[in-house]
Amino acid sequence: MNKPTKVMDNTPKYFPTDKRNTEPVLKYSRINMVFPKESGVEKIVFKTPCQTKEFAQTFIHQPARFVYDVHGYETIEPIGEEVLCVRYTPDTIGQYESA
Repeated sequence: MNKPTKVMDNTPKYFPTDKRNTEPVLKYSRINMVFPKESGVEKIVFKTPCQTKEFAQTFIHQPARFVYDVHGYETIEPIGEEVLCVRYTPDTIGQYESA
């Protein structure tokens, strides 16, 4: 088998799960939160900088590694266990709280 020319990993990046984040969140940046599958978390409530509440549903995520050979063929390899994941894209710069 040929050496891979490109390897990508889709393991989720973590966002602090404490309720108060002191760093401002950039507009259109992505907030990723990850929980064990057994936790049963169904949704996360985000309190925006203007004090409104927005919801994000969890989904099951399988971390994986994508490997491409010299011909561009893709191989997908699971990494670890499935997790519950939340992704949220803020449309306002500022501090967000999660609950």
